[in-house]
Amino acid sequence: MVIPAPQLASFAAAVDGGVDVALNDLDSLLPPFGSSDDVIRCKLFLNFVLGRSDLGVSSMTAVPHALSRHALESIGYRELMVPPKAQAIAILNKLRVEKTRLVNVIKHNRLRPANTGVGNPVEKLIVGDHAEALFTVLSQRATSNFLHGESLQEQRRQLALWRNGL
Repeated sequence: MVIPAPQLASFAAAVDGGVDVALNDLDSLLPPFGSSDDVIRCKLFLNFVLGRSDLGVSSMTAVPHALSRHALESIGYRELMVPPKAQAIAILNKLRVEKTRLVNVIKHNRLRPANTGVGNPVEKLIVGDHAEALFTVLSQRATSNFLHGESLQEQRRQLALWRNGL
């Protein structure tokens, strides 16, 4: 996929301006929650669980994005193999993660048998990557008393509000 340099420049500029992880803002291109596929819902849910519903569907799963050297060192190069997990680690480590701009990569993404239709291999990979990211988040929060008592009830209440509001 060829992305013109002027479109990429804003991601580099965001990192130069202090953003640790600059994400592609695809929110305006996607359908309402009820019409969304599993990949979109996974992206939304992960950002919600991380307390970053402002990121919408923005994800390191989508290109383009840019990372600062500080982000690379904080996340760890190995963790970049699972982009949603890397994003979760960045947010858990309190890095500056922001939507930068819209680059319409959906329009230019070639359709292939591996990335079309419900349950296709690419969808399964991305959903699995998000499950791994959620495991990382829940593992860290379980040790910090996040999933107990009133906190858990409040999280469920907020999730119901979020889900029904979309």
